[in-house]
Amino acid sequence: MRRFLVMGAGKMGIVLAKDLIESDNRNKVTLVDISSKRLQKAKKFIKSARLILLKKDVEKEKQRQDIFEGQDVALAALLHKHSLLALETAILKGVHFADLVGEKPLDRLKYDSEAKKKKVTIISGLGVSPGITNICVGRAVHLLDEVEKAMIYVGGNP
Repeated sequence: MRRFLVMGAGKMGIVLAKDLIESDNRNKVTLVDISSKRLQKAKKFIKSARLILLKKDVEKEKQRQDIFEGQDVALAALLHKHSLLALETAILKGVHFADLVGEKPLDRLKYDSEAKKKKVTIISGLGVSPGITNICVGRAVHLLDEVEKAMIYVGGNP
């Protein structure tokens, strides 16, 4: 059994949790959010005994540390200010971490050596852009014989 922590039960977080549940029947997913309303919406959307819902405030250090206990991988679908707190806690607890947020990459790079010391993998910027856009460009570059330059432009996201 693999234990995944998904932080944030908004539109992205509930889809992450659902995909993890449906992609492997050994996966157990803990979905955390501060909103009971969002957690109940997720429960109706996912409908699985392997889903654990927790109402927690990731801004509170003790609550944040508690939710990381016993997890193999944490995925953050949080606001930027919360995702950095989650990243710090992932390293502290020795939990691999993937984050949809890609804002302020240099702020995240500061944690690289500490994560390496703890043998924790940190992947940031896995949302729409950066994220999917970068993966698509990377694939295109791989398929081409030669590339002079790749530029990614993104209009306003909804």
